[in-house]
Formats: sequence, C-alpha cells, structure tokens
Amino acid sequence: MDSTRNAFTLSPAALDTYDRLRDEAVDAVAAAFHARLGADAGQLDAVRRQACRTDIAFHLEFLRPILETGLLQAYVDYLKWLSDVFIARNIPCDHIGVVLNLIGAYFARQMPDEGRVVGDTLARAFEQSIDLGPERLAPANRGLSPQTGAFRDALLRGDRLAAVAIFEACEQAGRSLVEIYVDLVQASLVDIGWKWQHNEISVALEHLASQTAQSIMADRFSRTALAAPTGRRAILTCVDGNNHDLGLRMVAHGLEADGWQVLCLGASLPVPSLIGLIREFQPELVGLSVALPTHFTPARLAIAAMRKAFAEACPRLVVGGGAINRYPQLLEFIGADIHVADAASLTKIDF
Repeated sequence: MDSTRNAFTLSPAALDTYDRLRDEAVDAVAAAFHARLGADAGQLDAVRRQACRTDIAFHLEFLRPILETGLLQAYVDYLKWLSDVFIARNIPCDHIGVVLNLIGAYFARQMPDEGRVVGDTLARAFEQSIDLGPERLAPANRGLSPQTGAFRDALLRGDRLAAVAIFEACEQAGRSLVEIYVDLVQASLVDIGWKWQHNEISVALEHLASQTAQSIMADRFSRTALAAPTGRRAILTCVDGNNHDLGLRMVAHGLEADGWQVLCLGASLPVPSLIGLIREFQPELVGLSVALPTHFTPARLAIAAMRKAFAEACPRLVVGGGAINRYPQLLEFIGADIHVADAASLTKIDF
C-alpha cells in the first residue's frame, strides 16, 4: 500500500477499537450535534432525531472500509451520493460537514494514538466532495437506447407483458440471454436507481421494477435452451451483509445456459455455511457478489477462510458487483483470483 493510502488507514488494533466504539460514537455525536443546534434542537421530533442517529451510523459504517483499505475515493463518492440524495429532497446539506467534524473529534479523544486519522480522513474526503460538487450528472449508461428506455418504463409501471414483449424482441434479434440481461435489464435497473437517488421515483416504484425484472428473468430463463451439461460446477453467493442478489442471478443463468451446474445461494450467506457447502458440492468456481464498499472486508474474510480451509484444492475465486467494478484496484486486498464486470464477462472466461 502506498504512502497516500497509508495516511487514511488504521492499524488492526485501532480498527478493533473503532469497531468497539461505533455504537457509543453514534450516541456521543448525536448528543453533541443536538447541543450544537441549541434552541433549534427542541424543534426536532423523535423521527428526525432517529434519522440523525441513522445518518451518523451510516457515516461510520461507510468509513470503516476506508480506514482498512485507505481508498479515500470511496468515501468521497459516498459523500457526493449523500449530498445528491439530500439536495434532491430539499434536505439541507450544511450539517454533513458539522457531523463529520464531530465524529473526528470524538475519535481523537477516544483513540489518542491513531484517532486523528479518522478526523483527517473525514476532512480530506469532505473537502474533495465539496470541490467536485454533488454528483448531479447521470451515470455513463444513462443514455439508454429507445428499446431499453421503453423496457425501463414498463418495469416502473409494473407492466410485465410490455416488458416481456421487448425482451422477446431482443431474443428474436439473435441476442444471447446474458447480453439481454446486461444491455436491457441491468441498464434499466441502474437508471431506475439513479431516478430514486434524484427523487424522481419513490422507493416503492424502485422495488416494483426490481421485482418485475426478477420475475421476467426467471420466466425467460425457463424458456432458454441450455447447452449440454459440461460437468463443471459453480457456487454463487452474496457476501455476508450483501442483500443485492439480482446481478448474481444473471451470472447463474449465464453459466447454466453454458452447461454449468450452479448453486445460486442468493443474499448474505455466512462463511461457515458456504465452506460446508463447498466441501459437499466440490465446485471448481466460487463467485462472490460485492455490491458496496462495506462488503470489501466480508469478502476478504470469506476468501481467506476458503483458502485456509481448502489450501491447494481451493476453487477459483471470482468477485463481481458494483463496488469492485468501481474500485477494481482492491482486488488484491480482497484476495480473489478474478474480477468480472458482469454476467457476459464471466461467460467469456476460459476456466
């Protein structure tokens, strides 16, 4: 790890202390923030006070992987995302910097040796997020094709028949299942997430779209002609704490279409259960989904446990998901063999 990244990391012992203090830090920082508000704090009802505590807890949760990896950009991106969400909902952003300063001051008091690293990391990330401004620009794949835009709109209406018709048109044009997943389904859902972030749709509509897409995927996969069995086996799962498993299902369908036998275990699987299933199923490939930076450490711990359990007989270990796609430089930190960007990429690798 280079010197720039070292400036934003804590030692293992200090990380343990940080973890132990997090609940207490939420209480202390919330109390200090309300005291800073003075008379205005009396206008905060119980819901707003709890929202303040929830925000502080999220600040600490998203800070944890930065203090372990030193990847400051991940926290800059988090702060940009947060300010974007606040601005879209007419929530004042000026309190974010105040709360971050209070967090830094708390850990400086509680961890005399390394606590200043927490404050320095928060201050630098906040400074960079302000310099760059809130992330108001659309993601790169927001420029959807008319076909994908129509599919997205059908998902948001819960219009399964219209969405299926668009999917079938792609099939009839000769596109493979995973190509349609990536270019039609995945692109639509990313754009829908952007719409929620910018307060253009409710969380209820986001959930409707996701569930409709998952239903369509299951239906179209059931109608897909599968290659002859190859005898190859794979286990796919989200790391502990990751509940975003739709992309994982895309990968599972792609491998099964190519003749693999796949166990897709879905969201948030504890490591001991995963190791037990690997012993029984004996796959040559294990794929882990890493959706958020907070999943980097669970992924690293899971991979270390698998390598310890199986040594030379360890399956090939693959990671994918939004977080590792955005920060592929952390592949070495996680310890996986391969990073794949999406379902189509994995099916093209010669194992």
